[in-house]
Amino acid sequence: MVKAEYSADNTHACMLCPHHCKISPGKSGICGVRKNKDNVIITDNFNKISSLAFDPVEKKPLYHYYPGSRILSAGTFGCNLKCPYCQNWQISQSVSGNYREMSSEDLIETALGNDVNLLAYTYSEPIVWYEYVKQTSISAIKAGIKNVMITNGMINPDPLKEISSYIDAWNIDLKTSDRKVFSKVHKGHLDTVMHTISYLSGKAHVEITALIVTGINDNLNDFTGIVDFIASIDKRIPLHVTRYFPAYNYSAPATDPEIMHRFYDIANTKLDYVYCGNLLENRFSDTFCPACGELLIKRNNYDVKVKSLKDGSCSVCGNEIYGKF
Repeated sequence: MVKAEYSADNTHACMLCPHHCKISPGKSGICGVRKNKDNVIITDNFNKISSLAFDPVEKKPLYHYYPGSRILSAGTFGCNLKCPYCQNWQISQSVSGNYREMSSEDLIETALGNDVNLLAYTYSEPIVWYEYVKQTSISAIKAGIKNVMITNGMINPDPLKEISSYIDAWNIDLKTSDRKVFSKVHKGHLDTVMHTISYLSGKAHVEITALIVTGINDNLNDFTGIVDFIASIDKRIPLHVTRYFPAYNYSAPATDPEIMHRFYDIANTKLDYVYCGNLLENRFSDTFCPACGELLIKRNNYDVKVKSLKDGSCSVCGNEIYGKF
């Protein structure tokens, strides 16, 4: 259970994320799922699965974490951000709807029964599913399953430190490098997300997704800030520059492919591994050796072929490649 701060009026401050929601009896926080019930903070989505699927690990996206493997993806409902263009708004911004009850043991048995040893907490925001993710992750490790978090990264340092002991790989959304934009548009705290990325780098496998949204972060200054921040942490961290499409409450046109191409080229001047997602051209999904330029992994949608890797290094020049292979 995540720590909460209690007040004399029975209002409890949830300490999971930087919102520090002060929750009155019978009410919930911004995420919609962490509630004050009988003067105790509980999670209304515990054991509740809204989405479940077997995916290629590349779909998360994770391109440097056992490429070509299958992963069991599980999600619930609720989120601690309010992105107007949310691509999964039907579950992230809803606290009701269709779901199934699945215990941690049920989820693990589903993975093992299908010969899958990777488990992703994804779709909506797994941070607000904290207690279930922690319980399942501990059991998964005992069963020989590796845990993956696909997250917005907006979690306080203490619960991050605790959950990071059980998560092997992360893909973290870095939605902007502009603090004002992150606060006004996404209703969140950018410094917390940056701390999450910095803290996890070197402790776990990390990849970053930057969804480029028309009219919000599709400008050079914002994107350069994203790239510079990642480079300052570790230039080997893979960056997935992803094309936005209209969704939820945001109707601006889909990201101009030319902007995607330009940002791809810019990122490649400072980072070792850059990819473009939601584009028709598969060439933006290939992995090259940053030292000699050799094609290491060829991707045609989710058809993955390892070309020139040996023991995690480039077969041509011997350069060690970031990731798990």
